[in-house]
Amino acid sequence: MKAILSSGLIKGIGPKTAEKIYDKFGDQTLDILDNHTEKLIRENPYRLRDMAGIGFVTADKIAVDTGLSPTSAFRIDAGIRHTLKEAESCGHLCLEKTHFVKECVKLLNTDGVDYRTVGERAFTMLKNGDIAVYGNYVYRLSAARAEQSSTSP
Repeated sequence: MKAILSSGLIKGIGPKTAEKIYDKFGDQTLDILDNHTEKLIRENPYRLRDMAGIGFVTADKIAVDTGLSPTSAFRIDAGIRHTLKEAESCGHLCLEKTHFVKECVKLLNTDGVDYRTVGERAFTMLKNGDIAVYGNYVYRLSAARAEQSSTSP
């Protein structure tokens, strides 16, 4: 179980965190992940979204259940990543900036999360190397790299 938790399926959970989770919940770890996530990862439940079967909507429900602010940077960042990932699942490697921000605000659907807030968080993510912007388009980093390598001579 520890190996699964620390395998990279859940971004941000390494061997030490996996050990803490398993030490706390033991053989009930899977049940906790499936049915009692409010007992798990109180700081940033959006880390769970990278786990197979746990997407933004589920992680968002967990965040609400654990009392995380709907205007938290964790939530907005996860919404940004989700918006770009969803675009990719529809065949788009990137989104035009204005459309991207509009889709993020629509997804997050929360008072206090507006175009400015999403833009500020996206800019922070860009500075941290979490997303990429080329011209007027926003990419997940992996999609930007894929597009760059396919257009290189």
